[in-house]
Amino acid sequence: MSTPASRVAFGGLMRSKWIKLWSLRSTWWLYAITIVLFAGIAGLLALSSGDWTSSYLNPDNASFGSMAAEQIAQAKASAAASAGAQVSQEWIRWDVPVLTFAQLVVSVLGVLGIAGEYQTGAIKSTFAAAPKRTAALFSKVLVIFLASVIIGAIGIAVATATSWGVLAAHGWPIDAGDPYVWRTLGGAIAYLGFAGAFGSLIGAIVRVQAGAIPTAIGFVLILPTIASLLAGMLDAAWLYNVGQFLPYSLGNDVSTYPFGEAANAAGGASASAGDVEGPWIDPVHDGFDPATGQPDPSRDSGKISVGPAAAAVALAAWLVVGWVFAQLVTKRRDV
Repeated sequence: MSTPASRVAFGGLMRSKWIKLWSLRSTWWLYAITIVLFAGIAGLLALSSGDWTSSYLNPDNASFGSMAAEQIAQAKASAAASAGAQVSQEWIRWDVPVLTFAQLVVSVLGVLGIAGEYQTGAIKSTFAAAPKRTAALFSKVLVIFLASVIIGAIGIAVATATSWGVLAAHGWPIDAGDPYVWRTLGGAIAYLGFAGAFGSLIGAIVRVQAGAIPTAIGFVLILPTIASLLAGMLDAAWLYNVGQFLPYSLGNDVSTYPFGEAANAAGGASASAGDVEGPWIDPVHDGFDPATGQPDPSRDSGKISVGPAAAAVALAAWLVVGWVFAQLVTKRRDV
């Protein structure tokens, strides 16, 4: 049975883009540096955690002051239940700082993958092979997405193993079966795939490297920083909430260890503290009665927190919007 011509054409485009990506020396260097950085930061942070026997996270080192014997017993039981989540959080606390750098690498390579072809004129031969242009654009975005996911998975695997080895050598009781760890790391890998694909869409829209690279960096790093600073300066809850839906903030939401949820599942202290966030969108309860100092939901600022499920949907929406604009620009502008 013969393969449809459209599928053969798309497969050829994919192979062409894949070979072109890995034929660039800059691709190998940047990806290699990223993986080394993953391992280096993970190792350094794990070393800074010290020995488990002397760690303040170790429930055996907790101090309960002049509490009654019954209260001390309850506090120790709660601390012991939360200890597993605390250890897991310490094990992968490198993920957010490392992703801050890694997302820049994959998004810039995504930009170069398309804007570079426009700058050199190589895009003409690509569009000659795929006159409708949709398949050509999709193949480029998909190749960047897959490459970013693969490199992200390798880097995260190396960093996880490095951190595990260092902490285990210092007596930390690592729980490799913690499902929240693997969910968090899976979210981090998916976010790197998003960053690469979104960068390629920005490259397709802007086309010029000198403009596309700052645009990509602005979206994934600078814009969220500005929004956060302005929200703090103006005390504007709405601006804070808008910032929660920018790509960088959403990436943090899907790649941060959910300590509250994990501790609550284990029956730890977080269950009674009520700080467990849901998977979607929840209000932030930050209001207090000035007279009593007790929490007062009627005085909440109106801020929201975005859970991992809502963040994943929002990131997919960013890709859809970027794809629509990239499609319009690719089809309507001459090369």
